[in-house]
Amino acid sequence: TTVESFLNEWVESKDNEGTKDRYRLVVENFLQSLGKKSNALISNITYRDVQRFIKSRQEAGLASKTVLVDSKALNTAFTLAKRLGHTQHNPVDKALAAKPLKAKSSEKETFSPEQVSTLLNAAEGEWATLILMGYYTGARLSDCTKMRWRDVDLSAQTLAYKIQKKGGEDHLIPLHPHLEAHLMSLASQDKPEEYIMPAMATLGPGGRHGLSEGFKRIMRRAGLDLQTVKGGGKRNISRRTFHSLRHSFTSELANAGVPEEQRMKLTGHSSKGIHRGYTHHELITLSKALTRLPNIPGPAT
Repeated sequence: TTVESFLNEWVESKDNEGTKDRYRLVVENFLQSLGKKSNALISNITYRDVQRFIKSRQEAGLASKTVLVDSKALNTAFTLAKRLGHTQHNPVDKALAAKPLKAKSSEKETFSPEQVSTLLNAAEGEWATLILMGYYTGARLSDCTKMRWRDVDLSAQTLAYKIQKKGGEDHLIPLHPHLEAHLMSLASQDKPEEYIMPAMATLGPGGRHGLSEGFKRIMRRAGLDLQTVKGGGKRNISRRTFHSLRHSFTSELANAGVPEEQRMKLTGHSSKGIHRGYTHHELITLSKALTRLPNIPGPAT
């Protein structure tokens, strides 16, 4: 049995469509890392092949947790192959034993689409808009709250905003259809100079009444774990914050097979002025990439 045929059959044996899609992407990436060896017998796959795959995922900029989940999925497949007698060894076991993978405690955790839906159901007022903005643009909290109606071009299906962390650098992103529908439902409030979320625009992130604490309260109402861990000193930190929506944005795109270059363009360019190089074709390509993000069930309108 070749590794390609076995892994593809293993994926198709899954009943849950979400699991099947997730495992299919893992298999596609693994086979791609194998190159011509994807046609080899499954018994010929070595732990070094697995290590190369892990390295390729790390170099693609994926979070440690995502790489770990990918590896565990492969481990499940090779465990089954060994049990069925297709191979006498599990190369994933050996690769992970040689160099264990761990998600760093300081990393921001992500939200699943279902958890984002739970957040929306627990949100009140402008918070629903803010959460959708964070999830569907990957923008930072401070950038989301400062977006104005003049930044939205519904005819071109784009959103332009300034990345404050980069000194106010202009950034252009296509609108995800679900976010576009939500903004259209608010269009009666459309005045170019007004903030899309005027109440949020007046609040800072810190303090008891700041946006960061407000998001934590929504998480608690939603019954979601803040995943609080001990920081570098005495202070405890939450691994789940509003910024986790940005991580969710990039992780979902990566898991959906969107190339790293496109993910970088969507989350923010690495050099000033490069956004001016967008062509209509590039915007279409990025729009297609964004449609890989799921429509979140909940009060989008």
